[in-house]
Amino acid sequence: MNIGLMSGGVAANVVPDYARAEVMIRVSTTVAEVDAIVKNIVGSRVNMTVVSANEPVYCATLPGYPTEAMAYNTGRRLVLLGHW
Repeated sequence: MNIGLMSGGVAANVVPDYARAEVMIRVSTTVAEVDAIVKNIVGSRVNMTVVSANEPVYCATLPGYPTEAMAYNTGRRLVLLGHW
């Protein structure tokens, strides 16, 4: 999980009435399972907006052909917005 962006409030010495975070979660399970885990953790304390989601990609190998690890997007990008 990467909390890429966080913001909130009006000044460093004032307790904010809201906060915003953009989170990227790399998954090796289904998007639905990740949603359930995140919703269980944050509950009704935040509004959650899904910006993008990709199911994991499982690759097969063929005997006799070389393989190499490659970068690709398998993740979940969320925007969490809390008001309190």
